[in-house]
Amino acid sequence: MLTQLVFVAGDVSKGASLFKTRCAQCHTVGSGEPHKVGPNLHGVFGRHTGKAEGYSYTSANVNKGITWDEHTLFEYLGTSSVCLHTSPTPMRVL
Repeated sequence: MLTQLVFVAGDVSKGASLFKTRCAQCHTVGSGEPHKVGPNLHGVFGRHTGKAEGYSYTSANVNKGITWDEHTLFEYLGTSSVCLHTSPTPMRVL
């Protein structure tokens, strides 16, 4: 588990490109946009795992019991196949 991370300002265009190539096929980010294979990520910070309304989660995701923030999301993106077990996320993203 990551305990201390230092975050610096990122490159918005690189982040958008990464999202488009690695995430957008399964996730949306706009308020009110529909879920895809994965849940809509709008407002994900502060949300508990398995709690996006209208999305059907695995029991592992529902029972994980974490709240998304920059630390938990960074850890998840680096180890998603381990973090939530049975999560449909197909690859490590970072």
